[in-house]
Amino acid sequence: MKLIVSACLLGEPVRYDGGAKPCPAVCSLAADLEAVRVCPETAAGLPVPRPPAEQREGGVFLSDGTDVTEAFSRGSALSCAEALASGAALAVLKSKSPSCGAGMIYDGTYTGALVPGWGTFAALLRDAGVTVVTELDVVLAQPSAERPWALLVEGGGNQLAELLMDAPIVVIPQVSAQGFEAACAQAHARGCGVWISDAAGCPRASSPFISALMRGLADDGRSASARAEDLSGYSTVALVRKVLRLL
Repeated sequence: MKLIVSACLLGEPVRYDGGAKPCPAVCSLAADLEAVRVCPETAAGLPVPRPPAEQREGGVFLSDGTDVTEAFSRGSALSCAEALASGAALAVLKSKSPSCGAGMIYDGTYTGALVPGWGTFAALLRDAGVTVVTELDVVLAQPSAERPWALLVEGGGNQLAELLMDAPIVVIPQVSAQGFEAACAQAHARGCGVWISDAAGCPRASSPFISALMRGLADDGRSASARAEDLSGYSTVALVRKVLRLL
């Protein structure tokens, strides 16, 4: 399965300040999948380092007032073409960025304040049908003993619970469409960060990121790496593969 990823999240020093923003959860995800690394800002030929950029008044401007709207549009188009050519249907991009932010971006005052909005590159991917999330979504979906996933199943859950003894997953059985909300409330009360369901007429997962990952891995006929099959480290990809085999 291919995954579009902001290069800075994987440790590449492409940010405006010459640094990177490596995210361990995203690096772990990329290690289990085939990462397509992109940076629309360097694709546009913008220098590194440079003053920070933010969106305002329909354009993109550096903090010194330089209008870089055209550069951001050009770099975003180039990176979007590269990303779509890969066939990847899921992207993990840098949050809040004027190019990669998804849902919330900096407001143009260079004070760290946020407003609803989409980065220039993220919006192109979204409009092309790619599921776009940020590293924050990946971190929130990470399974752990303290914040397990919930598996909401129509049938009895004893056998599934035995098969998942080595995984941070809570099995909630006998779930129906009528009792779905109560099952979700039960998962929340038990501290679960993500739920996945096989109940007819119910959503597949609580996280768009996990839903897209499930679709991609279900369609991926290639063999998994040994790392992606190891549940001991609570790998997100390993758990999704395990769940897909059991449901």
